[in-house]
Amino acid sequence: MIAMRRMLLFFMLFLSVNLYSQKRRALVVGIGKYPKETGWQTIHGDVDADSITCMLQNAGFDKVITLKNSAATKAAIVEAFQSLALQSSEGDIVYIHFSGHGQQMIDRNSDEQDARDESWIPYDAYRKPNANDRGEKHLVDDEVGMLLDAIQAKVKQSGGIVVVVDACHSGTSTRGEAKHRGTSLPFFRDVKSAAQGNDAHPWILVSACRDDQLNSEMRNPDMGLLSYAVCTAIRYANGWSNARFFAEIQRIVNRHKAQDTDQNIMVSGDTSHLDIVKILSKQ
Repeated sequence: MIAMRRMLLFFMLFLSVNLYSQKRRALVVGIGKYPKETGWQTIHGDVDADSITCMLQNAGFDKVITLKNSAATKAAIVEAFQSLALQSSEGDIVYIHFSGHGQQMIDRNSDEQDARDESWIPYDAYRKPNANDRGEKHLVDDEVGMLLDAIQAKVKQSGGIVVVVDACHSGTSTRGEAKHRGTSLPFFRDVKSAAQGNDAHPWILVSACRDDQLNSEMRNPDMGLLSYAVCTAIRYANGWSNARFFAEIQRIVNRHKAQDTDQNIMVSGDTSHLDIVKILSKQ
């Protein structure tokens, strides 16, 4: 009996230590005011960053790194990823959010079926190739994958990563005065990507649209559709499943998207491994 009590006490102590030691960390990148010379339209990714950061702080995240506008160069974003990897431990939860422009690039390592890589557009990346940027300033999906792999190796299976991307990877047109987060013009690059891509990733990826769709911005309030939908849905999501949460995000997007356009929220990865609502809510 005494031995059993000791084992029970040890188990409860072990459980409490692990629950206490688990940390929730986040990196939020939001770019709205790109330098004029880069050729990118002004959007409201920086507004998204404020809203998402507020949501995470209200949820009690232990650490939130926020990079906005000129602070969100490619070097700074990569450094922030690497800092998260260094600080993370087994069992931690990491949330990554990018709001800004997106662009496709010619794939040079033959890992994409459409022969194009998708890329996030940091503050210092250009819309067209030139002497200042031949592609090395873009944050290509292969590179993002390597950075996430490093974090995943630290948090292991008992932890997890959620990535939300409020950008469009490509588009075929623009309509009226609506603002879109990307361009139909691919960036033809001279540099090779850093690693082979892999669709079978262990993290959850939530994208604002398919690769062939436009990601429209809202007008009231002026911010990204996906960011708005996430911040809005989480307010009412007590006890929701992942499926219901994603369905509500799509419903909000459908209500506010540009007229006569399709915008489908894309979710990939192992969604059964993590409880998104619990991660983004007060604990």
